[in-house]
Amino acid sequence: FRALASSLLPSRRIPLVTYFHYLPIDPSRALGFSPEKYDSAAQMIVNSCSTNLSFDETLNLHNLALPIFMRQIEALMVADQSIICSEFGIDLLVGNAQKLVPDITPKITAIPPPISFEESEPGRSTVKDKNKVIVFNHRLYNHYGPKEFFNFMDSFYANVRTDFEVVITDPTFGRSSERNKLDSSFSSTREKLLNKPYVRLEHFKERSEYYRRLGGYKLSIGPFKPSALWSMSVVDTMACGVPVACPRYACFPELLGRDSPLLFSSLEELSQLIQRLLDDEDFYRNSSKECLTRVEKFKVEKTAYEFIKIFEELSRYEK
Repeated sequence: FRALASSLLPSRRIPLVTYFHYLPIDPSRALGFSPEKYDSAAQMIVNSCSTNLSFDETLNLHNLALPIFMRQIEALMVADQSIICSEFGIDLLVGNAQKLVPDITPKITAIPPPISFEESEPGRSTVKDKNKVIVFNHRLYNHYGPKEFFNFMDSFYANVRTDFEVVITDPTFGRSSERNKLDSSFSSTREKLLNKPYVRLEHFKERSEYYRRLGGYKLSIGPFKPSALWSMSVVDTMACGVPVACPRYACFPELLGRDSPLLFSSLEELSQLIQRLLDDEDFYRNSSKECLTRVEKFKVEKTAYEFIKIFEELSRYEK
């Protein structure tokens, strides 16, 4: 695009913006998958950037992750402005790009994806479940950590308490057989999970029903995904006033606030946090309110304003 613009209008520099939605880089490979490995998001970046490149398996079919990442580095070098959804994403992208191009210093901004308060209103008006239902509102791909989380829940159910259910929403439910050929792991994972005595599946076809049911659950668990640039499933749940317990790594400290009591650094902390949310009504109400306050940062109007600021600045620069 830069070459084309330069050829058509050699006397002017046409502004070019790049948006990064996914990255093929995976910090989890070098460090393992357990939450205990990560003391903070910053330390995870330091550790991951001191090793060789590690790739997200879902973007590395036929070893395509490195070529994809090289194209992304080119985009960083050519664009007048780059945008990604989180500060964690900036660190992960630029830190790893500098392994291949040490002097790269792109102009890049973090703008979170928006949440529509109008859509999520049915969830906020729903009475929270009194039957202690925990929701795992994520795809069941391996890299979202369902195996690790439900191994933990098996132990929690066997050794701590049994007065709860876990609902899996499985947003990939009903996808085509052709897509299943690319990755069939989530189908086998679903079958295994539904055999557990405390697990059931719920699936929603309409967005209004999705938010209404989501708002009725007692609490939610973030994905065990150290490469998560963002999580709309977490933000959706927060917008319904449902507390979400998340690992203290990746984008989650940005979602909840770095000092949030809903972040955990170990499975023992997660166990204590779940029990506190189930039993301590004052803590639960405060956590619910804090989630609603935090999610205000991600409203559509604020996201739109941040995009408009960038394009207005580039428009003045182009003239």
